[in-house]
Amino acid sequence: MNVNELLEDDEYFYIITELLSGGELFDRISEVKNFSEAKAGYIIKQVLLALNYMHQQKITHRDLKPENILLESSNLKKLEVKIADFGFSCIFDPKQGLDLILGSPLYMAPEIIMGQTYNEKVDIWSTGVITYMLLSGRNPFPGSNKD
Repeated sequence: MNVNELLEDDEYFYIITELLSGGELFDRISEVKNFSEAKAGYIIKQVLLALNYMHQQKITHRDLKPENILLESSNLKKLEVKIADFGFSCIFDPKQGLDLILGSPLYMAPEIIMGQTYNEKVDIWSTGVITYMLLSGRNPFPGSNKD
């Protein structure tokens, strides 16, 4: 998502971004139910290209989920997306790994849940969960609680 301007006053910071009128991918999945392989592939390719760029810059998102993928347009035929909400993202050192347990449980890679050291590839796990949801309309790990 493009940030156009940053402003601040004595009390607040204001972030002016591009308008993404399509809403969250999660809402689109709920509306459409499931996507064809071609449409799901089109969306996931964009996500993977963005992740590839981020990972090359040594940045990992760590909370990738359909709620954090925004559609540019509300037109159901337009499927251009942008990744948002970098609140849990960080710069990583490939030699050290990461160990902070955070993210959304339904999209977390097993190594995060087990408290193991992990790397940027946890974003790829989350992308797999999102791919499953696009194709089936449901989460591959339905549960009534976080456990």
